Amino acid sequence: MCLPRTLVVAIANVDKDPLYTKVRRDIGKLQTTRALELMEAKGVSILSEGCGIPELQKFQQYLKNYKIIVYNYGSKGRDIIFEGTDKGSSLHLLYHEGHYNVITSLTAAFSCGYYCKECHVPYNINRDHRCGGTCPGCQQSPVCTPDEIKVNYESCKKSFLGQVCFENHIKHGICDQIRRCEKCFKIVPQTCLWINLL
Repeated sequence: MCLPRTLVVAIANVDKDPLYTKVRRDIGKLQTTRALELMEAKGVSILSEGCGIPELQKFQQYLKNYKIIVYNYGSKGRDIIFEGTDKGSSLHLLYHEGHYNVITSLTAAFSCGYYCKECHVPYNINRDHRCGGTCPGCQQSPVCTPDEIKVNYESCKKSFLGQVCFENHIKHGICDQIRRCEKCFKIVPQTCLWINLL
Protein backbone atom coordinates (compact mmCIF):
# COMPACT_ATOMS: atom_id res chain seq x y z
CA MET A 1 0.00 0.00 0.00
CA CYS A 2 3.07 2.20 -0.32
CA LEU A 3 2.04 4.04 -3.52
CA PRO A 4 -1.50 5.08 -2.45
CA ARG A 5 -0.15 6.20 0.94
CA THR A 6 2.53 8.27 -0.78
CA LEU A 7 -0.02 9.79 -3.17
CA VAL A 8 -2.37 10.93 -0.38
CA VAL A 9 0.56 12.51 1.50
CA ALA A 10 1.72 14.26 -1.71
CA ILE A 11 -1.82 15.53 -2.39
CA ALA A 12 -2.12 16.85 1.18
CA ASN A 13 1.23 18.61 0.71
CA VAL A 14 0.49 20.34 -2.63
CA ASP A 15 -3.07 21.26 -1.56
CA LYS A 16 -1.70 22.76 1.67
CA ASP A 17 -4.19 20.60 3.58
CA PRO A 18 -4.48 21.83 7.20
CA LEU A 19 -4.37 18.15 8.22
CA TYR A 20 -1.10 17.54 6.31
CA THR A 21 0.93 16.67 9.42
CA LYS A 22 -1.72 14.20 10.57
CA VAL A 23 -1.86 12.65 7.11
CA ARG A 24 1.95 12.44 6.87
CA ARG A 25 2.30 10.86 10.32
CA ASP A 26 -0.86 8.73 9.95
CA ILE A 27 -2.29 10.15 13.17
CA GLY A 28 -5.73 8.66 13.76
CA LYS A 29 -5.12 6.39 10.73
CA LEU A 30 -5.92 9.37 8.47
CA GLN A 31 -3.28 8.40 5.89
CA THR A 32 -4.46 4.77 5.88
CA THR A 33 -8.11 5.80 5.51
CA ARG A 34 -7.41 8.18 2.61
CA ALA A 35 -5.18 5.61 0.89
CA LEU A 36 -7.89 2.94 1.14
CA GLU A 37 -10.49 5.42 -0.19
CA LEU A 38 -8.20 6.23 -3.13
CA MET A 39 -7.71 2.56 -3.94
CA GLU A 40 -11.43 1.85 -3.66
CA ALA A 41 -12.40 4.85 -5.81
CA LYS A 42 -10.17 3.67 -8.66
CA GLY A 43 -10.63 -0.05 -8.04
CA VAL A 44 -6.91 -0.68 -7.65
CA SER A 45 -5.75 -3.71 -5.74
CA ILE A 46 -2.12 -3.94 -4.63
CA LEU A 47 -0.32 -7.16 -5.48
CA SER A 48 2.38 -8.66 -3.25
CA GLU A 49 5.08 -7.28 -5.59
CA GLY A 50 3.81 -3.75 -5.01
CA CYS A 51 2.81 -1.07 -7.49
CA GLY A 52 4.30 -0.44 -10.89
CA ILE A 53 3.47 1.45 -14.09
CA PRO A 54 -0.04 -0.06 -14.55
CA GLU A 55 -1.08 1.10 -11.08
CA LEU A 56 0.50 4.52 -11.64
CA GLN A 57 -1.49 4.85 -14.87
CA LYS A 58 -4.74 3.94 -13.09
CA PHE A 59 -4.12 6.45 -10.31
CA GLN A 60 -3.19 9.12 -12.88
CA GLN A 61 -6.48 8.52 -14.75
CA TYR A 62 -8.38 9.07 -11.51
CA LEU A 63 -6.33 12.05 -10.24
CA LYS A 64 -7.06 14.35 -13.19
CA ASN A 65 -6.19 17.57 -11.29
CA TYR A 66 -2.68 16.32 -10.59
CA LYS A 67 0.36 15.22 -12.59
CA ILE A 68 2.19 12.26 -11.08
CA ILE A 69 5.96 12.29 -11.69
CA VAL A 70 8.12 9.43 -10.37
CA TYR A 71 11.90 9.83 -10.23
CA ASN A 72 14.34 6.92 -9.94
CA TYR A 73 16.54 7.05 -6.85
CA GLY A 74 20.22 7.75 -7.47
CA SER A 75 19.83 9.61 -10.77
CA LYS A 76 19.58 13.14 -9.28
CA GLY A 77 16.26 13.67 -11.05
CA ARG A 78 17.43 12.84 -14.56
CA ASP A 79 15.77 9.40 -14.77
CA ILE A 80 11.97 9.62 -14.85
CA ILE A 81 10.14 6.32 -14.34
CA PHE A 82 6.65 7.75 -14.91
CA GLU A 83 5.30 11.15 -15.90
CA GLY A 84 1.57 11.71 -16.20
CA THR A 85 0.18 13.80 -19.02
CA ASP A 86 -2.46 15.63 -16.98
CA LYS A 87 -2.10 19.30 -16.16
CA GLY A 88 -2.38 20.59 -12.63
CA SER A 89 -0.32 20.38 -9.47
CA SER A 90 2.63 18.02 -9.73
CA LEU A 91 2.97 15.13 -7.30
CA HIS A 92 6.71 14.41 -7.17
CA LEU A 93 7.58 10.92 -5.94
CA LEU A 94 10.90 9.12 -5.49
CA TYR A 95 11.09 5.37 -6.21
CA HIS A 96 13.74 3.29 -4.41
CA GLU A 97 13.89 -0.49 -3.91
CA GLY A 98 10.16 -1.06 -4.35
CA HIS A 99 9.06 1.91 -2.22
CA TYR A 100 7.71 5.37 -3.04
CA ASN A 101 8.44 8.54 -1.08
CA VAL A 102 7.09 12.07 -1.41
CA ILE A 103 9.43 14.77 -2.69
CA THR A 104 8.45 18.11 -1.17
CA SER A 105 11.47 19.95 -2.59
CA LEU A 106 13.17 18.92 -5.84
CA THR A 107 16.27 20.97 -5.05
CA ALA A 108 16.66 19.32 -1.64
CA ALA A 109 15.99 15.82 -3.00
CA PHE A 110 18.58 16.17 -5.76
CA SER A 111 21.13 18.29 -3.83
CA CYS A 112 21.14 21.23 -6.22
CA GLY A 113 20.38 24.94 -6.24
CA TYR A 114 17.92 24.75 -9.15
CA TYR A 115 15.98 22.03 -10.96
CA CYS A 116 14.56 22.40 -14.47
CA LYS A 117 11.16 20.70 -14.55
CA GLU A 118 11.05 20.95 -18.34
CA CYS A 119 14.15 18.88 -19.15
CA HIS A 120 14.68 17.20 -15.74
CA VAL A 121 18.18 18.54 -15.07
CA PRO A 122 19.59 19.63 -11.70
CA TYR A 123 22.07 22.55 -11.71
CA ASN A 124 23.59 25.04 -9.29
CA ILE A 125 24.12 28.29 -11.16
CA ASN A 126 20.93 29.79 -12.60
CA ARG A 127 22.51 31.35 -15.69
CA ASP A 128 24.33 28.11 -16.62
CA HIS A 129 21.20 26.19 -17.66
CA ARG A 130 19.34 27.17 -20.83
CA CYS A 131 16.67 25.09 -22.47
CA GLY A 132 13.42 25.66 -24.32
CA GLY A 133 11.64 25.81 -20.98
CA THR A 134 13.66 28.75 -19.62
CA CYS A 135 12.49 32.33 -20.21
CA PRO A 136 15.16 34.40 -22.03
CA GLY A 137 14.16 37.52 -20.08
CA CYS A 138 13.90 36.51 -16.43
CA GLN A 139 15.63 33.12 -16.80
CA GLN A 140 12.88 31.34 -14.89
CA SER A 141 10.97 28.20 -15.82
CA PRO A 142 8.46 27.96 -17.48
CA VAL A 143 8.78 30.59 -20.23
CA CYS A 144 6.76 33.75 -19.48
CA THR A 145 3.75 34.54 -21.65
CA PRO A 146 4.55 37.58 -23.83
CA ASP A 147 2.50 40.74 -23.14
CA GLU A 148 1.64 43.28 -25.83
CA ILE A 149 3.90 45.80 -24.10
CA LYS A 150 7.53 44.84 -23.52
CA VAL A 151 9.40 46.18 -20.50
CA ASN A 152 12.91 47.66 -20.88
CA TYR A 153 15.05 48.01 -17.77
CA GLU A 154 17.77 50.64 -17.80
CA SER A 155 19.73 49.17 -14.88
CA CYS A 156 20.74 45.97 -16.70
CA LYS A 157 19.95 47.08 -20.27
CA LYS A 158 17.66 44.09 -20.86
CA SER A 159 14.13 43.85 -22.24
CA PHE A 160 11.43 41.56 -20.87
CA LEU A 161 8.36 39.79 -22.29
CA GLY A 162 6.06 41.80 -20.02
CA GLN A 163 5.46 42.99 -16.48
CA VAL A 164 5.40 39.49 -14.93
CA CYS A 165 8.70 38.62 -16.65
CA PHE A 166 10.25 41.86 -15.36
CA GLU A 167 8.98 41.21 -11.81
CA ASN A 168 10.47 37.68 -11.90
CA HIS A 169 13.79 39.23 -12.98
CA ILE A 170 13.77 41.61 -10.00
CA LYS A 171 12.48 39.03 -7.51
CA HIS A 172 15.23 36.52 -8.31
CA GLY A 173 18.05 39.10 -8.41
CA ILE A 174 19.10 38.39 -12.00
CA CYS A 175 20.48 41.97 -12.29
CA ASP A 176 23.10 41.08 -9.68
CA GLN A 177 24.24 38.16 -11.85
CA ILE A 178 24.05 39.28 -15.50
CA ARG A 179 23.65 42.41 -17.63
CA ARG A 180 23.78 43.41 -21.29
CA CYS A 181 27.20 44.76 -22.27
CA GLU A 182 26.88 48.30 -23.68
CA LYS A 183 29.82 47.71 -26.06
CA CYS A 184 28.98 44.34 -27.65
CA PHE A 185 25.28 43.99 -26.58
CA LYS A 186 25.81 40.41 -25.37
CA ILE A 187 24.44 39.14 -22.07
CA VAL A 188 27.46 38.71 -19.81
CA PRO A 189 28.10 37.87 -16.14
CA GLN A 190 28.18 40.88 -13.85
CA THR A 191 31.88 40.26 -13.08
CA CYS A 192 32.84 40.73 -16.74
CA LEU A 193 31.36 44.23 -16.72
CA TRP A 194 33.38 45.28 -13.71
CA ILE A 195 36.58 44.06 -15.35
CA ASN A 196 35.80 46.08 -18.50
CA LEU A 197 35.21 49.24 -16.46
CA LEU A 198 38.64 49.12 -14.78
